[in-house]
Amino acid sequence: MRLIGATSQGIPDGSTPKARRAHERGVWHFSAHLLVVGDRSVISRRRHRGELRYPGLLTTTLGSHVASGSTPAQALRDAGQLYGVIFDDLAYLGVFEVDDGVEREVCTLWAAQTADIERTDADMVDVPVGFLDPFRATPHLVQAMEILRGVHR
Repeated sequence: MRLIGATSQGIPDGSTPKARRAHERGVWHFSAHLLVVGDRSVISRRRHRGELRYPGLLTTTLGSHVASGSTPAQALRDAGQLYGVIFDDLAYLGVFEVDDGVEREVCTLWAAQTADIERTDADMVDVPVGFLDPFRATPHLVQAMEILRGVHR
């Protein structure tokens, strides 16, 4: 998969790095993240303990790199197929950056009010809308929750 590369200012630069190379070299790239939002909670996904990046931490419901020639919505739908999350309407919430020595991403954030989710494993959990624990969550979830909190005021 070739990603959409970006400058350090988050502007697409026409490059198309491979995902692994982007992470190994710290290349800026684009991702899309989804929060499935209820009245007082968000469905979060616990990353597997064997993951190289952020093992065992809570993250957004779905997250996916945006490949060249794709859209954030398509990237999220493809990720949804992998995790058993099917959703209809997407609402754009905002954009944020993650640059923490692990990831260098420009992230778009989307929300869905309802989704069919296969909860066959313990990886999908409900967390309160105000959840901001950086020791238990990826920076993606922390920043997504900050944006969501601003939207729900």
